[in-house]
Amino acid sequence: MTFADILDMVVEQEGRCAYSGVAMEMLMPNSHWRMSLERRTNTEGYSRNNCALIAAEFNTSDYSRHPGVDLAEVGGTAQWSEAKFRSVFELRLFAMDLCQLAKDIRDARIKQPSSRLPVTSWPRSPNAAGEWSCCSCGLQKYPSEFYKNHRQTGDLHSYCKACAKERYRRRGKTFRGNAQRLLVQARRRSRFRGQAFALDLDDMLQMLWLQKGRCFYSGIPLQYKQQHTDWRMSLERLDNSIGYIRSNCVLIAVEFNTSDHSRNIARTTVFGTAQWSRAKVAHVWGHPGAQSLSAYLCDARVPAGQPLPEN
Repeated sequence: MTFADILDMVVEQEGRCAYSGVAMEMLMPNSHWRMSLERRTNTEGYSRNNCALIAAEFNTSDYSRHPGVDLAEVGGTAQWSEAKFRSVFELRLFAMDLCQLAKDIRDARIKQPSSRLPVTSWPRSPNAAGEWSCCSCGLQKYPSEFYKNHRQTGDLHSYCKACAKERYRRRGKTFRGNAQRLLVQARRRSRFRGQAFALDLDDMLQMLWLQKGRCFYSGIPLQYKQQHTDWRMSLERLDNSIGYIRSNCVLIAVEFNTSDHSRNIARTTVFGTAQWSRAKVAHVWGHPGAQSLSAYLCDARVPAGQPLPEN
């Protein structure tokens, strides 16, 4: 890629986002709809044939390419495309099965029984060969087959790597598992930033129910039972200067969870950010049709204590 290639793309695209057609901001660095360089296929490099200019709002991370992800488990990614952009119009009108949503929420409130073996069957000490017992499968394995965990005996995790991966995979196919994973990640980010964190699983369940299973910004039905798929559930802070507290958080599709690069690192005047909002969605796709209007306009930030599906 060269500077001339970038200029050629600007001319060919007439200054508009290749995915959405939105006019891009090409001069001010911290602004809405800022021009961004995108690889259409993330397994290939930055070449003229593989690149396009898009608004930064559409430049999302491809989490399916992270280390350790089983490609067989990948059903989609957060990356945008022209086809995904067009699909939003139809998906916003998709009828949600609220009975199924209520059932899924009830199931998510129930803690699943542990797969650990009885304590007496797996003494946490190595055998003569230096092998340790896995508390899940019960097999004797060498330390290299366990993840490090300095809070447990022998500085080794109680599950072997194979069992830990399988357990993570199974939990990733449940609403409860995905919600808890989002909470763990949010707590870690809050600690790093020195911000407040005051969310729990009940808050997540309530958010999804009050939003009728839809993305707070777009009204698209959320995928909350699978990790690597299109429109995956994600936790969003409406105001990035505030931590993860109930009044500041909603659930959105991960496609709309873009980074706010203006926060803390901006060296010039901030005119806008890549963060999405309902106003931005309306600007790009218009207001939703009457069929989904009530679901789209639901307010996920109502006070705590609203009714959830009964047990």
